[in-house]
Order: sequence, then structure tokens, then C-alpha cells
Amino acid sequence: MFGVMAIVSTVTIVVSLLSDFGLGQNIIQSRRGADPLFLDTVWAVQIIRGAVLWAVVLLLSLAVHVAATAQMLPGDSVYAHPVLPSVLAVASFAMVIQSFQSTQMATGYRTFDHKRLTQLELTTQLTGLAVMLAIGLATRSIWALVAGTLANALARTILSHTWLGGHRNRFRLERTALQEVVGFGKWI
Repeated sequence: MFGVMAIVSTVTIVVSLLSDFGLGQNIIQSRRGADPLFLDTVWAVQIIRGAVLWAVVLLLSLAVHVAATAQMLPGDSVYAHPVLPSVLAVASFAMVIQSFQSTQMATGYRTFDHKRLTQLELTTQLTGLAVMLAIGLATRSIWALVAGTLANALARTILSHTWLGGHRNRFRLERTALQEVVGFGKWI
């Protein structure tokens, strides 16, 4: 089961890294990094990206399922494990949850508010661990690892909006801000 989770983690990380726009870095370096309209545009792009990434991983999980069903994968391989496609599909939903994180995370790095960011990170890690342990003790299945991943993402997203305070993001796209985001992101 740890092999299955290693594959899930690798796939989600690679897909995320290959599609990185540098949204957080853009907020940190931009002159408009504190402008609510700019932050809302970045947030909207972040949400759209999260949905697209999840769709890509869903297609990958479908491809793995089809390949395993057609016996195109070695039967003794972790890639052919029957639970891999469903774990990949469900665990990758964390990308959608994380895409709703407040832009105050990047603003916190911009303003050197490392104390609050560290507190937030520790709280989310402990939340994910607690959920993972509770479900692991109850079910003794791989779904405990998946639930811990999703709980971590959900806690981080909720706390990014409540713990850090500041500007409340709204789904808005401004042409000038979008051009800046894309212009910065194409180099990454």
C-alpha cells in the first residue's frame, strides 16, 4: 500500500510541478502583490489550475485502470494493483482543495509573517496525522493515508482563510493582472 501511495504522490507532484505558474512567487515579487484585484486574479487562476490538474490526474487514473484491465502492466507490479486508479483519483482531489487556499499564504511570505505560517503548517500536519491515525486504527486500509492527505489539504485551506486574516479572496479576473501572471509564469 505504501508503494501505491508513493506512485500517487509522485504523479500528483510531477503534474503539479510541470504546470507550475509560479503564482506564489508572482505575489511575492509583484509591485501589485498587495492589490486585492491582483490577488483575486491569482486566486482565480489557482482554482482553474487545480481543477485542470485534477482532470489530468483523473485521465491518468483511467489510463492506468484500462492498462491494468487489458493486462498491459505486469501482474505482480504495483502499477497493476486494483486499488491504484481509485486511490489516485480520490487522493488527487487534494489538488482541488489546495487550489482554494487563500493568497494570504503568499502574502505572509511576502511580509515575513513566518511565525503564523509555521503555526498554520504545524496545525495542518497534526490534523492530517490525527485523521490518518484515527481512520488507520479503525480500518487498517490505504484509505487512512488518503483521508489524511485530504484532511491536511482541507485544514490548510480553511486555516489559510481564517488564521491568516487579511483580504478575503473572490473569484475575479482582471485582464492586466492576468497578463502579468501569465507573463511571469511563462518563464517558470
